[in-house]
Amino acid sequence: MKAIYIICFVVGLCGCVDSVSHTREKVDQSNIIVDEDLYHSDSIYLIVKDKDKLSSSDTVKIEIINNKDTICSTGQYYKIEQLVGDHWVAVPLGPGIFYDIGYEIQAHNSRKFEIDLNGTKDVLRNGVYRISKIVKFRGEELVISDEVTIHE
Repeated sequence: MKAIYIICFVVGLCGCVDSVSHTREKVDQSNIIVDEDLYHSDSIYLIVKDKDKLSSSDTVKIEIINNKDTICSTGQYYKIEQLVGDHWVAVPLGPGIFYDIGYEIQAHNSRKFEIDLNGTKDVLRNGVYRISKIVKFRGEELVISDEVTIHE
């Protein structure tokens, strides 16, 4: 009789698992999740502004849009990768300093940031790049990004 109760209990617990699927994939076996389901009404995403006019001496203006029903947060840290063939390769940005400052982005709101590329003149050449930021949302870390083409 105990076995029947235990089986019913376990089956009941299995039914409590959230069955909503999201198109996210784990990166490098870590706790970071890539949100590939961008631009949906319930997503968090990053947009690079003025993509057509960028050079390596410009300041990149980005905007993080939070379409979720709750607050998310991010910091100053960003990552730039270059598309080489069909792979993304991290661009060495030197000994950059990122202060540990948290920025909240309210639900259904956005926040703008600027990234100064002036110090990357010798690193960034013509090509396709991806700018990524980590956003914290409900205890998870999402990596959000947008692509940009650099023209000299």
